[in-house]
Amino acid sequence: MSHADRAFPSRPLAQLHWTAFRLLGVPVIHHVIRFNIKSGVSDEQLDNLLNSLRRQAVAVPAVVSAHVGRAHGEDRAWGANFILNDLDAYWQFITHPAHLETDRLGWPLLDDFTMFDITDDTDPTIGDAIAGLHERRLREFPELVDVVAPPRDPCQANA
Repeated sequence: MSHADRAFPSRPLAQLHWTAFRLLGVPVIHHVIRFNIKSGVSDEQLDNLLNSLRRQAVAVPAVVSAHVGRAHGEDRAWGANFILNDLDAYWQFITHPAHLETDRLGWPLLDDFTMFDITDDTDPTIGDAIAGLHERRLREFPELVDVVAPPRDPCQANA
């Protein structure tokens, strides 16, 4: 079985599926990551990283839905998409022990990484609010400063 084919348990059926939120007019946030791993990372290390991402979908109550696996249509081979209801859920997600463990496990294995969020929330300040949550997380969890790398600017790669 390939890395991308490994399934993870879904939430109980009683939990409202994210498409229902859309039908009800409730905005959601799609937190998306895409990444490549470093040369020399073993299949076991990659499996551990992907499984850690999958565990977040089960362990973090704020996650409505998630997909983890191969990314297609761009330069990064792997990715994950986590669906969250609002900014409170976003904060619960990025500060949950399962997410923090994935940070510690995953960052040392990454060669290239991008993260972005997509939302149907029409509030023009939501992007700044999400960025503020990430800044707050680094203030409240200073041990992550040496673990979580900021997005790389290719123009400064040789600076």
